[in-house]
Amino acid sequence: MSHSRSAPIGKLSPPRLPAIVERSRLYRLLDRARKRPVVWINAPPGFGKTTVVAGYLRARKLRPLWYQMDEGDRDLATFFHYMGLAARHAAPRYRRPLPHLTPEYLQGLPTFTRRFFEELSQRLRTASLLVLDNYQEVSPDALFHEMVALGVEAASAGIGVMIMSRELPPPAFARLQAAQIISFIDEEDLRLTKTEARAVVRLHTGSNKLPRLAQIDTLQNKFHGWVAGFVLILEQVKTVRADQIAADQQTPQVIFDYLAREVMRRLSPETQRFLLRTAFLPNMTAAMATRLSEEASAGDMLARLYQSRSFTERRAGVESLYQYHPLFREFLRAQARAVLRPDQVADIQRAAASLLEEAERVEDAVALYAEAGQIQEIVRLVMARGPELLQQGRSQTLESWLTQVPAGLYEQEPWLFYWLASCRLVTAPLESEAIFEKAFERFKAQDNMAGMLLSWAGIISSIQFSWIDLSRFDRWIDIMLKMVQPGAAFPSTEIDIQFTFCMVNALMWRRPYASVVVPWIDRAKNLLEGVPGIETYSPLVAQMSNFCAWLGDLDAADKYAKILKSAAECETNLPLMRLTYYANTTPLAWLRGHPKETLRLVQEGLAISEKTGVYVFDSALLAAGFYGSLFLNELSSAEHYLKRSACLVEHPAHVMRANFLLMQAWMLRIKGDLSKAWGLLQAGLEVRGLHGSPYPEALLSCAAAELLHGLGEEERADQYLSHALRIAKGMGSRVLQFMGNLFQSQFAFDRDRREEALSALREALAVGKQSGFSFFAWFVPENVARLCAKALEAEIETEYVQELIRITRLAPTEESVWLPEAWPWPVKIYTLGRFEIHLDGIPLAPRRKAPYRVLHLLKLLIALGAKDVSISRLVDTLWPEAEGDTGQETFSKTVQRLRRLLASEQVIQVRDGKVSLNRALCWTDVLVFEELAKETALSRGQLDGLVPLYERLIELYRGPFLGEDEVEGWADDRRRAARERFIQAVDGLSASYREAGQAEQALSCLEKALDVDPFAELLYGRLIQLFQSLSRPAEAKSVWVRYRRHVVERAGRDPSEAMQRLAKTLV
Repeated sequence: MSHSRSAPIGKLSPPRLPAIVERSRLYRLLDRARKRPVVWINAPPGFGKTTVVAGYLRARKLRPLWYQMDEGDRDLATFFHYMGLAARHAAPRYRRPLPHLTPEYLQGLPTFTRRFFEELSQRLRTASLLVLDNYQEVSPDALFHEMVALGVEAASAGIGVMIMSRELPPPAFARLQAAQIISFIDEEDLRLTKTEARAVVRLHTGSNKLPRLAQIDTLQNKFHGWVAGFVLILEQVKTVRADQIAADQQTPQVIFDYLAREVMRRLSPETQRFLLRTAFLPNMTAAMATRLSEEASAGDMLARLYQSRSFTERRAGVESLYQYHPLFREFLRAQARAVLRPDQVADIQRAAASLLEEAERVEDAVALYAEAGQIQEIVRLVMARGPELLQQGRSQTLESWLTQVPAGLYEQEPWLFYWLASCRLVTAPLESEAIFEKAFERFKAQDNMAGMLLSWAGIISSIQFSWIDLSRFDRWIDIMLKMVQPGAAFPSTEIDIQFTFCMVNALMWRRPYASVVVPWIDRAKNLLEGVPGIETYSPLVAQMSNFCAWLGDLDAADKYAKILKSAAECETNLPLMRLTYYANTTPLAWLRGHPKETLRLVQEGLAISEKTGVYVFDSALLAAGFYGSLFLNELSSAEHYLKRSACLVEHPAHVMRANFLLMQAWMLRIKGDLSKAWGLLQAGLEVRGLHGSPYPEALLSCAAAELLHGLGEEERADQYLSHALRIAKGMGSRVLQFMGNLFQSQFAFDRDRREEALSALREALAVGKQSGFSFFAWFVPENVARLCAKALEAEIETEYVQELIRITRLAPTEESVWLPEAWPWPVKIYTLGRFEIHLDGIPLAPRRKAPYRVLHLLKLLIALGAKDVSISRLVDTLWPEAEGDTGQETFSKTVQRLRRLLASEQVIQVRDGKVSLNRALCWTDVLVFEELAKETALSRGQLDGLVPLYERLIELYRGPFLGEDEVEGWADDRRRAARERFIQAVDGLSASYREAGQAEQALSCLEKALDVDPFAELLYGRLIQLFQSLSRPAEAKSVWVRYRRHVVERAGRDPSEAMQRLAKTLV
């Protein structure tokens, strides 16, 4: 940009030296000092610090990045701005510029500083030096010096650093001194030795005019080797007066002024006039000097001053730039004020400022305009340069300009209020809001629509930046909705974008109802589709993505997230753009059921913020990390993210504190501490400004309803849930509707209102399937698992529910056990009547070479109960001949093979010398069968409850344990017990049917059971007796024939006495 073109010439270039005395003694001293990373050169003015360093660099052929500090550098953003320009000039091969210190970096200023200087040092050659000249010019602002100390430390790891100052290091450099990183060269080192003084005399007077050596030594002693005083006194060396100065009792400035006046008397009036006028320029080209002094020979005069070493430096550039030594310049300015009238001085300052402004040296121009009392010129520059300075993050510089303007002018020119408020927007948003309001009222009085629109946008932004009590939006929403319609024309596209963003933002938080917000959403969509390059305006794109996510329109949110991603992947984009993408993409990831993707994005985003110091999205990223961790049931990880979030929302009225308290309460709810969770949630509901912010209010209301329901406060629970559902309907938010209906269903099931529960569940799951939801705030796994089981049982959205269970890794509930086909168990093992393994519902394909021992281990584990089975027992059974550790090693290898076979590390659990099947991941028919048998035994005498238990038992038993094949002896007990329980269940169920007068069902039950177990003698007897009681003798005889064929002939067993007696009744 134009502002940068000439600035580096004077500020960022080392002086070009005329013929000087090469002070080899000091060069060697600098060589030794540079063994440490930082060299600090401190001495009063006039000791030749700059000349010595410039001469050293030239002698050692070192390439410096030279930075001449001035008062403007107290604004850190200005310092980094010009440092970035210096880097660009020193290393032009790097196309990507170093970053400006824009507001997003302020939270992580130390990180930004370290990274900036680290990258700066990487861009410079290893032989380079970073030179900071005139360090004392910056006011003793602690923050500035702390950051520079950090930066110097970071840069010194790659390049050397030299700092020249009139003072010792400020306290911020104490750590560097303690670490012995800094070497010092002080005024004692810089004083001229007698040998150096004689060399200076030879250089300045020529060999034919040398004073006597004794006189030179006297002068050198008189000024204690002070270079500036010694050089000036050479002009007076023939007079007695010079020898009479009490140099040791005066300050350098006083001595310099005295000597300079003596020299000035000997100059021509033209030269004196030239010096007095040009002294008001911090530095100048020959052309600038000519125009200010009105001397045609100005260029020659500057060249002579430089060549004669008359306290004039020259710096390189397209045009040579001249600069008076600070002592000399201050002397000349004082002389000008002494000999010229005030109006003459003001005219010179005004003319000099104009020249500086033409040269794009705007900061220097403002300083001179202020000295000249030209306030209107400062106002003009504020208007013209304000946007550029804020874009560079240099709000402090802009505010320093504004402080030059009297308060009365603000009332006449509301833009001054506007720019002052803009300066404080990030660092003091509450102050900024009040100033923007003043600007708005003044613009309104002037009927200035552009000013009103921008000031209103500034007010909204101030409230958003503060995050304190968003109810402050309400007044300004009402004001502007009356003034501006969604279809209105705007003064410019830029104002349109900024205003629309702020309107959608305010409405999203406070009026997200369709009738109000949709017209403005449509306007935002039209802007995004119709304005070229608007995708780089990430706040509006991010806002649309976020609002679509609130509404549950994940496809639309994805569309805007992809725009953000495209912009973020551009190499030249700043970290803020990339972090905007991460902050807006992570909620979509966990809503869609991608927790690992969520955590990956969170970690990448936090890594960028840590690296760059841009922490503005840390709260959103940490919340997403919490959600992703809870999704995976990684509670320790979730607590880690929660702890990191705490410090970001400490203010009790911070709106995001409500979300933080929601997360804290959610964690306690997961752990089962409902009372403590309710206490935290109540605090969240009471955060000032939350009421009337519908979406977060609805989230907390859903959570409150679920907690109060769990605590038995049903009436209050219903009130909160009804409130959340009203908001969901008003917003048209599918995600809130999904949550609310799920909670409705949960409450109805708990109250034994099955039809009401199923109706709400159908509605919730239809919305979830359509929208692609897999997770939500206040997701309580056991509650969702129960609802999923109910849905599968009722055949509601079966495929969606099964996918939901898989994605969220829900543990099965009691209801799930009876849904072996519907519940998506990762592993299912059938052992009754067969031996089959199903992985994710698909039978395991048979292998050419069956893993015999692997399957035997699994069968044995199940036969022994599959819970806490001793490893030693398994080893002794399967590998009885193994000695020492061989059996243990074989077991471990077999377990690993079994885990690979089952495609899961978690299904087989080995702990404390015992082995178990993970029942949350693996459904096994015989284990469910035996649990059901135990429940049946406990329910005897309760006819209504027994029948469904018997039915489930019989349905599970499909034949002998491990099938019809012969089995190892260790399976006999399990096989025998399962068969006996099956027969008892059939007997009990058929008896229940008979007692209930349901003979046909009893017959069917017995006949089906005999199909499964044709050797069950007891069941043949029961079936014969039942046919006899029904007067159906032929069918009774047919059963007897079947009995003899299977039991007597095939099994080779003699009929029992009971069967023999029964046979006689058939004759």
